Amino acid sequence: MVSIPQTEPEVFIAGDTVEFQISLPDYPPSAGWVLSYTWTNAAGVFNGLGVDDGAGNFLVTLDAADTLAYAPGRYGYQGRVFLAGVRKTVREGWTTVQLSAEDAAPQDVRTIDEKLLDAVESALLGRMNTDQASYSVGGVSISRLSPAELLTARDQLIAKVQRLRDAEAVRKGRGVSTTISVVL
Repeated sequence: MVSIPQTEPEVFIAGDTVEFQISLPDYPPSAGWVLSYTWTNAAGVFNGLGVDDGAGNFLVTLDAADTLAYAPGRYGYQGRVFLAGVRKTVREGWTTVQLSAEDAAPQDVRTIDEKLLDAVESALLGRMNTDQASYSVGGVSISRLSPAELLTARDQLIAKVQRLRDAEAVRKGRGVSTTISVVL
């Protein structure tokens, strides 16, 4: 049996069915409370409704056919409960809607630090033309840095990229690999 998440999604793919369960002991569906969600950003608005799951919680389902129409991006959400003219905001946060890989156009998904690291490593490997005065990636230029400056920049970028990858691994529940260097 698949377990249903107990909180709103941080990320979901447009075209997927999204389900999550919310427990609100102070506002139970059995007492008549209704839970409604609104997600919004500059690209649009979408809504979801929590229904009684039979165990005292609200089950929110966003159908695949509906989510397919959601524009990719970061949406702020608010969850509100309603009963007899009373409205209370009980949940809020952020959800990112991503395009399905099969629907997306080819794109470079590297971070700016990953792009810069690749540019610095290319420069170190001599792939820049000798007559090229600068190399630009994502609006950031590397202009005729000395080999020592390039090595320093590379080391700093490697550390930044690794920190980002470690944070992503932790977010996904995976361990982080660490290396301890010993200088003799």
